Amino acid sequence: MKNNKEINSVVELDEITYKEITYEDVEAYLGNCSLEIKPGQKKVSYPIIKRIHRRLQDGHTFSNIKIANNVIDDGHHRFVSLSLLGMDINSVPAGENLTEEEKIEWSDVRLIKTDYDTKEERDGYVERYDK
Repeated sequence: MKNNKEINSVVELDEITYKEITYEDVEAYLGNCSLEIKPGQKKVSYPIIKRIHRRLQDGHTFSNIKIANNVIDDGHHRFVSLSLLGMDINSVPAGENLTEEEKIEWSDVRLIKTDYDTKEERDGYVERYDK
């Protein structure tokens, strides 16, 4: 069992220190960021961002962000998590997306507390990343 102790949003697990991301941190970031790559959706899930953020700090890697015409097609949660950590963002071209529709700015993206992942998906991620 790991020895956890929380100190001002920083959690120490044995000898590794992690920056815990709060809902307010993500909300403030989305409201103030001016990234060149634009979002392709208007909502992101805080629980998913929090899980990815922690796993990135554990050294895990995720698939590349899919981008077409400077708009994210797949990977919004990974993109936000990587950006918050100041990590490199690897991308690949996406297939056609609907970039002719309304352009969305990061400040328009709503952070929600709903977890999009099903229990089976979360359990699979725990098995893959957290054991």
